[in-house]
Amino acid sequence: MKNPGAHLLINGFVQSGSSAVVMLVGALIFERGVIRWTPQLLLSELWMSVGVSIGALSLLFVLMRSESADRVASYFYGVPIAAGLIAWPVLGQRPTMSEIIGFTVIVISIAVFNRSSRPPRAEQAPVLPVDNSVAATDRT
Repeated sequence: MKNPGAHLLINGFVQSGSSAVVMLVGALIFERGVIRWTPQLLLSELWMSVGVSIGALSLLFVLMRSESADRVASYFYGVPIAAGLIAWPVLGQRPTMSEIIGFTVIVISIAVFNRSSRPPRAEQAPVLPVDNSVAATDRT
């Protein structure tokens, strides 16, 4: 992220716009330009545009502003879990026992890593009571 102070939508627009230019050049060179508009195509385009490009990238930018890079990177191991859990109701693909075991190992690994990578809490100085019986101008 070149400009972390910029608005999330501006960062997303710059990233998506620059990728679109590169992909357009590739499409003009290698594709015929024929599109069959189907409900599946429209649904997948909507998901990729809204769910991934806007939602996931905005979440990534928010995490990068508030977390260290190694902690943010550890969350990427959760993507297969999310895909597997979304595929269950949407596509009817029930997770197998080996997938459930894999999901469990990944979740435990992310939790252990993030717990161990947290910086220790700073000791807070004890709060001393203020003596209001003496005027502030008379205190030394």
